[in-house]
Amino acid sequence: MNPRLVRLLMVAGGAVALAGALGWGYVALYERPAAQLRDDIESLTGQKGDYETALLEESRVRRELEEIVAGAVHADRDSLEHRLRTASATLAFDAGLTRLEINSLPPRALGNPAGQARGIRERSFQRSLRDRIDASEARVVVSGEGTLESVLRALALADAQRWTLGVDSWSIKPARLEEGKPAVFKLSMTLTALVVDDGGSIAGEITIDPLDDRVQGQLASVVLADPFKTALAPQPVVVQAPPPPLPPKTEPPPPPPPGAGWRLAGVLKGETGQYAIVVHENGRRRTLALGEEVGGLRLADLLGEVATFEANDERFEVRNGELLAAARGRERR
Repeated sequence: MNPRLVRLLMVAGGAVALAGALGWGYVALYERPAAQLRDDIESLTGQKGDYETALLEESRVRRELEEIVAGAVHADRDSLEHRLRTASATLAFDAGLTRLEINSLPPRALGNPAGQARGIRERSFQRSLRDRIDASEARVVVSGEGTLESVLRALALADAQRWTLGVDSWSIKPARLEEGKPAVFKLSMTLTALVVDDGGSIAGEITIDPLDDRVQGQLASVVLADPFKTALAPQPVVVQAPPPPLPPKTEPPPPPPPGAGWRLAGVLKGETGQYAIVVHENGRRRTLALGEEVGGLRLADLLGEVATFEANDERFEVRNGELLAAARGRERR
């Protein structure tokens, strides 16, 4: 082989080896550490932003924590149950409830919420908080009776107190419904209070805060609407029918004319005198002597088959078989 060619190949191989060594050295000694540094800088920049955000939120978080503590009850174990029962009874009494019954339930321990939170990088710190008890919940069951306004006011007062976490559960049942009296309901509700050892929490007697005007207005509107429909049914309105109209006045019928209904049936003449036989339309029969009356007519005279009757100053003749009333008014011949 040509010696000059061999030298050229050796020089080219050395150059390639040198370039590879330089490339490896650049990556190992510069590029890889630089990339790691860039990642660290980016991570630190992100953490710096988180720290800055946390610092900006610190005042807000601290204020919220102070408000939570201010609304919690101080954990004075000797008087805690008595204080909560007294406050609950006062609340129910102020609302207008009667027949009160106050019962305490066993408190429930509350762990630190950070012990169960996600996203915390320091696992050892989170494990140390997991079993830490920072507060507890004390529960009181309040029962009583009252009007619809009283039971709704008791619920509103319980929800408005800063020392309660609200009303866990409640029920309203009718107790007494009597005619002419407001309906009475039985209320049962469970109140929960946050109990802490921190300074600034409510110590001593627990006061009852009144309802503000907005809640008062809402309460009045709900009572007026009566969602339970407890208003007594109105008494039925009795409508008296007008009296029937009086029958029209009618003039009494005129009295029958003298002799009405009687008919001359015959004339008799005997040893004892003269007689006229008259028959009524109902079948009744009479024998009249001179001077006797029938139907207001007096027999005055008899001649053959004609009888003369008188009525007051009027005289008229009745023929045999003729009605006495029909012959009246005819002049005597």
